[in-house]
Amino acid sequence: MQKADFINFRQYYKQAAILISSDDYYQTFLTHKVRHSTQVLKFGRKIISQTFELANNTPDFVATAERALLFHDVGRFEEGMLRYQAEQNKEYIDAASFQLNHGDIGYNTLLKNPLYNDPRILAAVKFHGRMMEDVYKAPEWQNFMRLPDKEEIKQILFLVRDADKLANLQSIKKEQRLYHDIFYKQLPYEHRNAPLSADVVGQFTAQQTILFPTVKTFADRILMDISWLYDINYAASYRISRENGFMKYLLSELEKYNLDKTLQQKIINQVKEAEKKCE
Repeated sequence: MQKADFINFRQYYKQAAILISSDDYYQTFLTHKVRHSTQVLKFGRKIISQTFELANNTPDFVATAERALLFHDVGRFEEGMLRYQAEQNKEYIDAASFQLNHGDIGYNTLLKNPLYNDPRILAAVKFHGRMMEDVYKAPEWQNFMRLPDKEEIKQILFLVRDADKLANLQSIKKEQRLYHDIFYKQLPYEHRNAPLSADVVGQFTAQQTILFPTVKTFADRILMDISWLYDINYAASYRISRENGFMKYLLSELEKYNLDKTLQQKIINQVKEAEKKCE
């Protein structure tokens, strides 16, 4: 990856930031996404260095993977700008709409840029934030899987997904972001201290990544982040998570809200079992 890639990345940020008031929430949002993207690149490089099939691939593959890591959230910049403008105009924006799916925005943005119009980058940008069950069913993904470099497309997507989770887990642990995000702030007080929901526990017990729409309480939210372990692809990612104590931190936070000691121990045991994949 070249210095020019960082300059181009910052340019996408500046194009959005210049349209937002300096003291607005969305300016902070954009700045956080710049920092997050560099953290994802950092974790991605760690995963590459500790994974034989990635580190021993061609220099072109590694450079392309690093660009996918850096640009994975490029759609967040336009998203932030659109949300800011909508609020200024007192308009309502559906967060689930296609127009504000940051993966789709980023995909369409880079599709127009010949420097990054590479299926290995585009697929990672478009699909890094979706449930893999939905990715596999998407017609666009099936089209990617007909290309000659489909194996590299999968490797890079899995790399970006893992590094994205690690960067988010680091932010959760170091900055206590779970207590500062919109979900927590808008959660009714009685749901902040409520026990785990049966549906969420069922998903975790089945070793599934918990679906966000099923999250009702703050304990559910913590367990959802713990369940990311079931959507990690490389052994190095498990190892990096354990070395940084990400799951240990989340389990200690969950214990404050989950008063069912038997259930808590069951969750701890499942986490330990999942982390054995790094051994």
